[in-house]
Amino acid sequence: MAINHKRIICTVTNDLSQDQRMYRICNSLSQYGYQVTLVGRELPNSLPLKGDSFSTRRLSCYFSKGFLFYLEFNVRLFFFLCSQKVDIMNSVDLDTLPAGRLASWIKKSHFTFDAHELFTEVPELNGKPIRKLVWKSVERLFIRGSARCYTVNESVASELKRRTKWDFAVVQNYPLSKKLEESITTNFTTIELVYQGMLNKGRGLEELIAAVGSQANMRLNIIGRGDLEQKLHDLSKPHSNIIFHGFIESQDLHRLTKQFHIGLNLLSDDSANYYYSSANKFFDFIMAGLPVISMNYPEYQKVNEQFELAVLMDDLKESSILSAIEAILKNYERYATNCHQAAAVYNWESQEGTLKSIYDSL
Repeated sequence: MAINHKRIICTVTNDLSQDQRMYRICNSLSQYGYQVTLVGRELPNSLPLKGDSFSTRRLSCYFSKGFLFYLEFNVRLFFFLCSQKVDIMNSVDLDTLPAGRLASWIKKSHFTFDAHELFTEVPELNGKPIRKLVWKSVERLFIRGSARCYTVNESVASELKRRTKWDFAVVQNYPLSKKLEESITTNFTTIELVYQGMLNKGRGLEELIAAVGSQANMRLNIIGRGDLEQKLHDLSKPHSNIIFHGFIESQDLHRLTKQFHIGLNLLSDDSANYYYSSANKFFDFIMAGLPVISMNYPEYQKVNEQFELAVLMDDLKESSILSAIEAILKNYERYATNCHQAAAVYNWESQEGTLKSIYDSL
C-alpha cells in the first residue's frame, strides 16, 4: 500500500463512541494511507474511546441541544479546523457543514460531504417550518463549488440530487463481514427480540413496548440511549420482559446481537428521512443472522426482493407487530438461512472501493 500522507479531518456532532459508519470509513481511509482524525462532541456520559487506526478529538459545548448548541458547536469546530493542518475536510450531515465548508475555503483544502440522512426531513423538524427553512438554507448555501458528495443509498442520493442539483455517490451502510454460526436454532423457550440504535422519536419504540409487554413468551431487548429513554423506562415499568441494555461498545455489539432471534427496524411514516432510509441496524441484523421486521420502504424492499429475510410492515399498529413476529416464527429457518446468504453480499468490504475512489480522485 502506498502511503500518501494526506490529512483528512471528519466531523460529526455525536460523541463518536456509537458511530459505526464513521468508524468503518475512518478505519478504511487509514488503511489506504490517509492520516485521519474524527472530530465529535464531548458529552457527560461519553464512553472512553478505544484505540484505533485513526485519531479522535471531542469538543466540549456549554449548550446541549437546539439552535444554540448547533451554533456553538459550529463556531468551536470552525476555529478548531482552522488551527489544523489538513488536506481534506469531511463534513457529515448538515449540522457540521457550515464550519467544515467555511474552513475548507479559508484553508484552501479539498472538501467532501457525507449525508447520512435527509437531514431537513427528520421527525424533530416536523411542524417547525422556520427551523426547517434554516437547514434547507444551509444545504443550499454550502453544498456547492468543488465539493465531492456521497450518501447512504440510491434513494437518498436521488432525492438530494433533485434538491441540490448535485451528484451524490453511494457508500452503503453495510457492516464488516463476520463469520456466522453454521447451525440455526428454532426451538425458542422465550423469543428474544432486539432493537438497537438511538431511542428517539418515530422509532416505533412505544408501540413495541405496548405490543410485546403483555406477551409472556417474548422479551424485548433495547440497546441504545436517546431523548425518549426516560419515557420508555416509565412505559416499561409494568413489564418485566422489557430489558434496557444502554449503550454497547461497537466492537461488542455484534457478539451481543447474534444472541437474539429477531431484529426490529421500525419507523414512523411521517418522515421522508425514515421513508428513504437504509438503517445500520437493518444490515447489522442480517450480518448476525437475525431475520428482520422492518418497514415497507424502498431500500428495505430492494433487499427483501433479492433475499427474503424480513417481514415488511405498512404500519406500527400493535396487531401488525405481533402478526409480523408470528410470520417470522412460522418460517424462521428459511428467513435465517436467507440472512446467511445475504451477509455475503451486504458487507462493508463491498463498499470500500467506492470510498477509496472518491478520496483518491481529489
